[in-house]
Amino acid sequence: MKGWMVAVVAAGALACGIAPAEAESQIRVGYRGSRISVEATDAALPDVLRAMGKHAGFRVVDSGAARPPITITIGPTPLEDALARLLRHEGHVLVYGPSAKGTRIEAVILRGPSGVAGPAPPPAAIVPVEPPARSVSSPAAPRPVAPAPSTAGSGVARQAPPAARRTAVQQPAPADGTRPEESAAPNVGSMLESQALATRGGPPSAPAAPPPADPDEALAQATRNAVQGVRTLVDQLSVATDGLTASPPPQAPRTRTRPRN
Repeated sequence: MKGWMVAVVAAGALACGIAPAEAESQIRVGYRGSRISVEATDAALPDVLRAMGKHAGFRVVDSGAARPPITITIGPTPLEDALARLLRHEGHVLVYGPSAKGTRIEAVILRGPSGVAGPAPPPAAIVPVEPPARSVSSPAAPRPVAPAPSTAGSGVARQAPPAARRTAVQQPAPADGTRPEESAAPNVGSMLESQALATRGGPPSAPAAPPPADPDEALAQATRNAVQGVRTLVDQLSVATDGLTASPPPQAPRTRTRPRN
């Protein structure tokens, strides 16, 4: 008797259209690469999205708004295109995050059907996702420049004494590369001696002594030689003048003219 009553109740339930939950909604999801396929029959939208999120790697935040069940078939298509078809009548927010290939969908927030103001999602569910950091190469730092070697602390070894500086200014270096103090005084002395030799008409009886190494002494010696040469020249001119004045010039013979008759 009891078994007959259970069978009658089950038959009545089937006649009234009451079926188990598993028989009412069916959701099938396939995901390969970057394409997803969905088959849903009389299923709730949040449940369909959660089944997709298990394969694609995103989570679903539902506001709890009332929605009618959906029946839809989506062939292999990119994930964003499939979500666009499912959420075209639903207020929603897509949260993106960084991935190895750029960005990916991390969360889908459902706010309710379009035109129906559903409750706002809990604050804890909305997690701000920072965009992937880009590596920006900083400008190359300028290389340090080695300071120029300073000569301020090197002492006075490079500076010539005042007398040498005066000599260098008064007597520039000759073209043959000799030092001024070695070449300036002998050149002056040689010039004066050559003038004296030309005046006297012959070479000196003894070779001239080498010029002293001291520039001041060399100049003094050259001056003495020049004075001596001038004195010799004056003496020769005096002798020539005395000779001219001692012998009177010959007089021309006088011719007498006779008067004509």
